[in-house]
Amino acid sequence: MKNWILFSLLTLGLGLMTSCGGGNAEETNVTTGGNKIILANENWATSNVLTYLTKAILEEEGYEVQVKNFSIEKIFVEMKQGDVDVFMDVWYDAHSIYLYEFGEVEDYGAVYEGCQLGWAVPSYSKFVNIGDLTSDPESFGGTIFGIRKDAGVMLATKAVIQENGWSFEVKNLETQELSKQLQASKSQGKEFVTAAWTPDWKNAEYDLRFLKDTSGLFGKSDEIRKMGREGFAATFPEAHKIIEAIYIEDEQFSDFLNLMRDVRNPEKVEAIAKEWVANNRSIVDEWLAIAKKEEATL
Repeated sequence: MKNWILFSLLTLGLGLMTSCGGGNAEETNVTTGGNKIILANENWATSNVLTYLTKAILEEEGYEVQVKNFSIEKIFVEMKQGDVDVFMDVWYDAHSIYLYEFGEVEDYGAVYEGCQLGWAVPSYSKFVNIGDLTSDPESFGGTIFGIRKDAGVMLATKAVIQENGWSFEVKNLETQELSKQLQASKSQGKEFVTAAWTPDWKNAEYDLRFLKDTSGLFGKSDEIRKMGREGFAATFPEAHKIIEAIYIEDEQFSDFLNLMRDVRNPEKVEAIAKEWVANNRSIVDEWLAIAKKEEATL
């Protein structure tokens, strides 16, 4: 049900983007080959953590790694065309529309499981269920704060509002702007509603509580998967096995995200990732051991 609603909302928009954004390009792998791997990145906390963690590990293993930042739609276009090698931050359900539209990818398994999407309020809020919001929209200005409109949680937000015929305004913000908005609203003790997801450091920082999803459109749980362009595993069999082995637990991810927060500067992001690798050497070494064991069977 959820995916059908997302497909119906977005097929036209994605079709226009494909025709205007390079859809006529030949679908060939045009990455440079050799020892260079190109990682796609969305330049927000979760993506930065997973991308630069992978970069740090692969570089230790002797690969040259380049990170390219794109919007989420563009990442799937680039991967389909073979212009980037791997994306470490595919939300399997939330990004289902992109997988449907640009699905010629290789799946390297989950990197994290137990994600949640929805709407959240401050812990002191009177609201309990999503449906309760219609009883007093004036108390929160009838506004749902969110991030970029192409994010999975925002696609689901659009579906919820349209499915129910609600007139809530959605305010799309950059992640740093959203953090400032939540901080300002909470410091004044105001009611507010925000699109929210786990894992994310803002939930604890601003004492957010998820509203019960009476719509059913956000789904019960999601997982983050690693995916690559067609042919990557064959071209880089050892790197593929390393990427396949990377799996981060909830506590590890939370600690990492708390270090990363809203940092966007590439040099700072890279430094944080390298620090995490150094401080969690046993975890990284375990991933590498699993990869080498798998490589021995190739």
